[in-house]
Amino acid sequence: MYGLNAKGQSLFDTDIACASISAFAVALRVFSKVWHKQGIRSDDYWSIVALVFYLTSVGCMQWGRVTGGGGMEMSEMLMLVSEHPEKIKLIEHFLEASFLGYTFVLVAQYGVKMSVLFFYRRIFFITKGYQRASLAVMAVATAWFIATQIVNLLTCQPIDSFWRRLKVGTCLNFNVMFLVTGIFDTVIDMVILLLPVRMALALQLPMRTRIAVAGIFALGGFVVITNIIRLRCIYNPNARYVRFSEAERWLNIHVVTAFVCASLPVCKPLWNTISRAAGNIISHYTSSIRSMLGASNNKSENTSYIRMNGLGGSLTSKERGIESVYPASSDKKLGQTITSVIGGHEEDCEPLHVPKGSIVYSRKVDVV
Repeated sequence: MYGLNAKGQSLFDTDIACASISAFAVALRVFSKVWHKQGIRSDDYWSIVALVFYLTSVGCMQWGRVTGGGGMEMSEMLMLVSEHPEKIKLIEHFLEASFLGYTFVLVAQYGVKMSVLFFYRRIFFITKGYQRASLAVMAVATAWFIATQIVNLLTCQPIDSFWRRLKVGTCLNFNVMFLVTGIFDTVIDMVILLLPVRMALALQLPMRTRIAVAGIFALGGFVVITNIIRLRCIYNPNARYVRFSEAERWLNIHVVTAFVCASLPVCKPLWNTISRAAGNIISHYTSSIRSMLGASNNKSENTSYIRMNGLGGSLTSKERGIESVYPASSDKKLGQTITSVIGGHEEDCEPLHVPKGSIVYSRKVDVV
């Protein structure tokens, strides 16, 4: 499709999937806030801004892939251009798209960080220590974003000499730039992940909620792991260019996981509503089925409550699948009427416990 090779098609599908999941996570977040009339807060606005820049980044990368080699690696395009100089546009489109995509995705990463930090500040607003610590992390994250964008924009001078390979200019070492900025990014993510752990563990939460919180922190840990894998895959100290395809793949996985991790806690009221609705539906149909089965059993088992053995016998009652046998009077004569009252007394019979909501009835059986 679109002239892509196998690798290009794989990256194309990965980009579309990650963009779709990210958009769904943010949309679900906003819907939950509007549905429960909680209002759109600063952390939600940061998520929306981050999503817009991320989708723009994905669009740039897709344009560069379709018009710039169809999924070929940089080394393959350089070899192709050396044989066919007229195809230099492939490299220009690919590198220009990579530059724009990385510029926009930096804004998306910064936006997700700020969204998480503002959300935690709103949740732990009574903890002054956390308020100060989160404010410090915000300052560090902002400094990282500004420094990374400056380095990115000044990687090549003039800027367009990055993608116009025939234009004279000077460029920094891309591998070193990606490695240094990526390390700081990973450290900041780890700090954001660990910052609320102590407060969250100190809360008296039900076990189900504790498990959910642990799952969210585990997902946050995966965000850090994907960033480490991304740095490991793209770093190539002996090459002029990084491995763009691997960098793009793991960057997308890293960003989409961050979006999901940032949106899950905000969607908790929506999960509760869905859970209650599902529980009510299941309870309704379960009660209906039990009522139908109970009526069928009462109709078919006409003699299930009296069991005679010779002149003596026993009185049997069934309540919700539990069978209890009570002694019946052994001096009853043939032809005498034996009356059984569930939940009442009958001579020597012990009273049966009738749960609230059950049906109390009496039967008369002539023993012949």
